[in-house]
Amino acid sequence: MAEESKRPRPKLIKKIKKGGHHGGAWKVAYADFVTAMMALFMVLWILGQSPEVKESISAYFLDPQGIPMTQQKNSLLDNKGAGVLDKLPTVSPSGGEGSGPSYVEPIQNAQQEKQAMQKAVQRITQKFMESQELKDLADSIKVEMTDQGMRIELMEKSEGTFFEIGSAQPKENLKKAIGAIISSLPPLDNAITVEGHTDARPFLSGDKGYSNWELSADRANAARRVLLQDGVSAGRITEVRALADRMPLAGVDPLDGRNRRVSLFLQSKFTGENAGQAANQDAADSGNAVPSPDKLLAPAAAKPE
Repeated sequence: MAEESKRPRPKLIKKIKKGGHHGGAWKVAYADFVTAMMALFMVLWILGQSPEVKESISAYFLDPQGIPMTQQKNSLLDNKGAGVLDKLPTVSPSGGEGSGPSYVEPIQNAQQEKQAMQKAVQRITQKFMESQELKDLADSIKVEMTDQGMRIELMEKSEGTFFEIGSAQPKENLKKAIGAIISSLPPLDNAITVEGHTDARPFLSGDKGYSNWELSADRANAARRVLLQDGVSAGRITEVRALADRMPLAGVDPLDGRNRRVSLFLQSKFTGENAGQAANQDAADSGNAVPSPDKLLAPAAAKPE
């Protein structure tokens, strides 16, 4: 026992590990998180912007080197009656200093056409508001601009403004109104589509085979004949449509008499899809096809109740 107690005790060596970093994997994860948050905030910022800003951003991604297309809205006439002239869009270049040929020329053509249509609307408005002969018809005329052109509505009242009640026989008011409209259009020579509409009330003699379809077709054809009498060439009238009660006015009861109307639609040459086709044609010539620009403005339409 004495000998064992004299033996030296073994020394215990404690090794303490000093703290250090655990590699760089966390940096990659953090960078991904920051990138995702930045993208989220960018999307939220874009969603909160005005339609004009969204349009410019969309146009930039379609053609970063070109001039994007935006829209501005201007009201030409603030009328409380049924013939309020809706807000009209004008095309204006905005954004960077790009000069991409894919968009510049079509947008310039669209600008010129829109300006010409706006001037025509102003002439029509002035005629119907200032002429004693036409003033009573002002609240029966409605003009709206769409991405495809200009639509002019000639709306009936309860007593029958432009046609005999339940008939396609035109009244003198139809001839006066169409004459004033056509004389205000030059220098516009756009193709014209004539549409006939009715309200949702069934035609009284529908059981005899004559319905709202036939009535709307006959009234559209009657308006077409008046256009020809006023000097519109037959080649400009490209289509005559009968729509019966299938396209009521926006925000108007389908049974409302104002749905009994004739529409004159001037087809745009350069805006909307036509501008996109022109842009694609120019781009195809240079070997850089681009998609069609977004629509300028969606047309007013109401769902039947």
